[in-house]
Amino acid sequence: MNAKPENKRRRARQSGNMMLEFAVVSSTLLFLLAGSVDVGMSLIRSLQASEMVRDANILQVDYAVAPSDGVNLALESTQAVLLRVAPSLGMAQSGTYDPNTSGNGVMILTKIYNVGPIECSVGIGTSFDGTTKTCPNLGSYVIMRRITIGNTSQGTSLFGNPSDTPNSNGNLTDYQVCEDTGNQISGTLPSTISTTVTTDNYTLVSELYVNMSSMTLFHIIDANTLYIRNFS
Repeated sequence: MNAKPENKRRRARQSGNMMLEFAVVSSTLLFLLAGSVDVGMSLIRSLQASEMVRDANILQVDYAVAPSDGVNLALESTQAVLLRVAPSLGMAQSGTYDPNTSGNGVMILTKIYNVGPIECSVGIGTSFDGTTKTCPNLGSYVIMRRITIGNTSQGTSLFGNPSDTPNSNGNLTDYQVCEDTGNQISGTLPSTISTTVTTDNYTLVSELYVNMSSMTLFHIIDANTLYIRNFS
């Protein structure tokens, strides 16, 4: 028997509806899939960034405690070893792990010292009379060491920059630490750090900026600059 005309029309309408529903569902699923890929890639890079910041501070601590046995991150060869931790951040030169001064990120390493009478006695000498008149930075947090790795245009330290130029190892002299007020930090240390870094003690901080805007495949999420820091 031949199907009735109304049955044929009904099946045709059902077929059209299924195709329309499939198109709507497929586009939604593809959007969700693309978003999942972008989120996953951003998460992977965030984890790599966190690991690199942590490793940098461990190396800073080793060098501060035992300079002769520690790893000097002022050396480009050592910086290349550090950048191996996060190869997908785009901070190294193509084909190598040497820092890329035009890359996607910058790492800023800082030794912040709470200048006290011991440091003033070393930096100022016998002319130190126990006051800020002879040791202007007495009682202030001062940048004692600064090393920058990567593209400096990607970000600056939240604690400012020293007005004096560090030496090849990133260090300022004891005199510069005590005398030049331009070397004082410009930001505020977290209370958990400032309460523990007492007079004539220091803290080490690693800061990392990474431009994530070019690292998402489908650009479903708005991933701009990632900032991570670690104190020791």
